[in-house]
Amino acid sequence: ALEIQVGRLGLVQFPRGCYVYFGSALNGLDRRIQRHLQREKILRWHIDYLTSSAPVVEVWRIADGARWECVWARMAVEQAGVFVPARGFGSSDCRCHTHLVGLASRTRVNEFRRSLREYGGAGGRGLDIRRTVL
Repeated sequence: ALEIQVGRLGLVQFPRGCYVYFGSALNGLDRRIQRHLQREKILRWHIDYLTSSAPVVEVWRIADGARWECVWARMAVEQAGVFVPARGFGSSDCRCHTHLVGLASRTRVNEFRRSLREYGGAGGRGLDIRRTVL
């Protein structure tokens, strides 16, 4: 397990596994993603603490102007095989339980991505989730 001091959340234990973080950047998505990929940075958001200590393996993005992070985070915590490493992680500006979930295996991550695509949001359409493997 990885143990990290995460701002006001305190000491957080991250058990071995794959993690999915839900965030948004309505003005400057590419810039925000590039920031998260940097290991050296000023630690501003909860996710900065994790990405400074562990590698980002892939990025999923949707650029449709909507804020999906709360919808996806709520959906994620209801999925089988998902765990929450820290209540309030990444969700200090909303009422979500968390914006970070852990999955025990890579297979679970792929299943989760499929369920997001199929979900399609409010309009019932499939989401065009762009995946970049790093």
